[in-house]
This record gives sequence, structure tokens and C-alpha cells, in this order.
Amino acid sequence: IQRLRERQVELKTNIADLSTSLLDNHPRIRALRSQLADLDRQIRNEAEKIMKGLMTQAQTAQARENQLVADVNTLKAASARAGDQQVELDALQREATAQRQLLESYLTRYREASSRKDSNYLPVDARVFSRAVAPSEPY
Repeated sequence: IQRLRERQVELKTNIADLSTSLLDNHPRIRALRSQLADLDRQIRNEAEKIMKGLMTQAQTAQARENQLVADVNTLKAASARAGDQQVELDALQREATAQRQLLESYLTRYREASSRKDSNYLPVDARVFSRAVAPSEPY
């Protein structure tokens, strides 16, 4: 477009120069005006092409923006779900820990009860100082 504008200025200058010495209906001025009209048409066509290209770019950018907004919204929703799932996971882990501790206490009690059935049972907090001797006579 820049070269076309330069050519347009050149033609207008030529027309102005010739208009001082020739009439408007002179064949040279008519030819220059015809060239100027063609040049104006070319400039309009080029400007329209540029406008169409810019419109296409704008539409593409708008579509891309819409897609990015949709992606962000999807990610926000996924993040919110992940947060909810993390809260649920934490609750389940706390419950599992509590259940594990309860099971361990039951197992400890079971082992203690099982060991009491054994004849050599000795409570954990008891110690043997000396072995008892069976009396040889009654009191």
C-alpha cells in the first residue's frame, strides 16, 4: 500500500502540474486521472484484503480466547473437585488411622487374654522375686 500511495501522490502532482498549462479534458490529464482512479481502486482492494485478514485474525484470536476461557473454567472445576476429594481423602485417612489403632488395641487385648490361658503366664507388670516352695506340713 505504501508504494501505491507514493504512486498516487506522484500522479496527483503530475495532474496538478499539467492542470496549470492544459485543460481538464486534455487527453494526458484524462489518462493521468484514469491511472489515478485505477490506483485508488487498487488501494481500496488492498485495504479490503488487509481488513479481511485482520478480521480473520481477530476471529481466530476470539475463538482462541473462548477456548482458553473454557479451559480455565474446566481447570477451576477440576481443582475444586480435587480440593473436595482431598478433604474426603484426609477424612478417610483419619478414619483408617483410628480403625488401625482400635484393631491394634483389640489385638493386644487378645494376646494378653491368650497368654493368660498359658500356665506360665506372667503379667507384664509382675516380677518374680523368689520362687515359692510348697510347704511340707499344714499350718
